[in-house]
Amino acid sequence: MKKNLANIITLSRLLGTIAMIFAEPLSVEFFIIYIWCGISDMLDGFVARKTKTTSTLGSKLDSVSDLSLFTVMMIKIQRHLRKYYPAYIWTLTYLA
Repeated sequence: MKKNLANIITLSRLLGTIAMIFAEPLSVEFFIIYIWCGISDMLDGFVARKTKTTSTLGSKLDSVSDLSLFTVMMIKIQRHLRKYYPAYIWTLTYLA
C-alpha cells in the first residue's frame, strides 16, 4: 500500500476530474471537487518523496491528471462565462 499511495492519490484526482465534468460550474459540489483536486495535487508529490516511492509512472500519471484537470476546468468555466460576456470578448481572447 505504501508503495502505491502517491499513485492512488493521483488517481483520485483523475476521478475527481471526471466527477467535475458532471458538476454544475461554480456550485458547491464543483468547488468541493476542485478543492480536493488541488489538495491531491500537492499531496501526491509530497507523499511520493517522503516514502521514497517516486517513479516514472507516477510522474506521467501526475502530468496526465494535471492536464485533464486544467482542460476540464477551462471548458466548464468558459461555458459558464459565455453567458455573461459578449462573443467579441471571446474572439479577442482566442486571438491574444
